[in-house]
Amino acid sequence: MTSSTAEDEPEFGASRVIASGFRVLGSNLLAFLFISLLLIAPVYLFLAWVSWGGGFILTLVPLSVFEYGILLVEMLLSFVAQAAVVYGTIRYLQGRRAGFAATVTSGLRKVVPVVFVAIAAGFATALGMFIFLIPGLMIMTAYWVAVPAAVIEDKGIWESLHRSADLTRDCRWKVFGVILVALAAQVASENVIEHVLGFDENYYLSLGLSWLSSSAITALGAVLSTVTYHELRVVKEGADVDQIAAVFD
Repeated sequence: MTSSTAEDEPEFGASRVIASGFRVLGSNLLAFLFISLLLIAPVYLFLAWVSWGGGFILTLVPLSVFEYGILLVEMLLSFVAQAAVVYGTIRYLQGRRAGFAATVTSGLRKVVPVVFVAIAAGFATALGMFIFLIPGLMIMTAYWVAVPAAVIEDKGIWESLHRSADLTRDCRWKVFGVILVALAAQVASENVIEHVLGFDENYYLSLGLSWLSSSAITALGAVLSTVTYHELRVVKEGADVDQIAAVFD
């Protein structure tokens, strides 16, 4: 009888993660999209109000401050949506349907650690990009599963970042392939809205499409990062989905 070899050990598969991610998103599209739309809604409702009759706001602050403020708030709200979708994704992989209230509540309960983890990962990535493109991409890849680690393992900021770096180690080229799919979807979505649909003359329709696009990309990114996290835990640690989801029980 021969001993087991390295070839017998499971390997992380980017194509498997991508296929599973789109399957999860497709099966939960309405729920995850609605959650993201709902949680990001305040930004777009505020912008619609400013255009409708609240333009005086723009006389109180410089336009650049207003724009950066909007981006910051949308980013923070998207983190809440990500946390909620992470919870829903793990429950789905577990073979259970997460209720809408439980999913949103989970996102709100995890919002503080998720916000700080995402900001820390984003800042590190931006710093790497500023130095040179390659370091930024490497940091982005290393921290790709930091948010799921924060939500699922209830870890702090640095623990989540370190956990993500440990899980992605030795698999980063394949993880980067998953990230490229998420980035390609984002770029394609933005180009379709800006150049193909071309609703420049109808601000509210353009705003609504941007809201829809942002929500869809948020949901897709959260699902792909969560499925990546799950796959890494299974391959590297032999964990099953029930062990991963035990924190929610």
